[in-house]
Amino acid sequence: MNKLLTILALTLSLNVSAQSVPSLAEIPLTMSASQSGALTNTIYLEVETRQAGSLIKHLSNYSGVTTQQLNNNTVAVGLAHQPVFTGAVQSKYAQPSFVIDTDEPPTRAFIEGFTKTRTDTDELEAITAYVSEYINEPTYIHGFNLASTVATQRAGDCTEFATLTTALARGLGLPARLTIGTVITAYAESADAFGHAWTEVWYKGKWQIIDAALYGAEEQQFYYLPTGTLDNEGPGFAMSLVMASSLFPNRVGNVQNLQ
Repeated sequence: MNKLLTILALTLSLNVSAQSVPSLAEIPLTMSASQSGALTNTIYLEVETRQAGSLIKHLSNYSGVTTQQLNNNTVAVGLAHQPVFTGAVQSKYAQPSFVIDTDEPPTRAFIEGFTKTRTDTDELEAITAYVSEYINEPTYIHGFNLASTVATQRAGDCTEFATLTTALARGLGLPARLTIGTVITAYAESADAFGHAWTEVWYKGKWQIIDAALYGAEEQQFYYLPTGTLDNEGPGFAMSLVMASSLFPNRVGNVQNLQ
């Protein structure tokens, strides 16, 4: 786990696109022996973490999540596939920053490109599809890039998808924040867990998850377990990444449908 946190703190170079995910970022997951068939909209899982109390406190800011501490290192979690952040809309979620640099020319040009090509589809759907198509070189080799860099290079992993999605939402006047956590990908009889990054957007009176990195993988079910957010978007953002990733699970076990 320390190796995973080091990688995430330095580069967060994980790609969780619909095509593939790097094994280094995988979080060990085991299904319950009693689980059969596909997972439903709400699941039960046991999260092993070195900071059980801190994880419970963080998840208390979300609806669609229930927690119970089982022992010093394990938290039982009931998880809807898209938990909803219940925190306030802070002014910083709508403003340019060092990381989400919507005031830089490459980012502005990217945002203007969306407004020129936008259709009458749902706004969040349109944002997600646009970013998913715009980043045309998914790669593992990038570090955590600024929005203007991503807009120029059109390459990156899930953190680049999330950074550019957050920038586009803010550029359109929608408060947005970059979230770090674990995504559980469910298949017909099994599931995987990976470190991941996505965007939460304030839209139609509530926070909603949008994830351009996984856009187009409708045949799978995704469950988002948020463990942190990029609170510091200034030049010292690396420490914020360390904090956001510090609650990553060591492993996830006993996954099953919530009865």
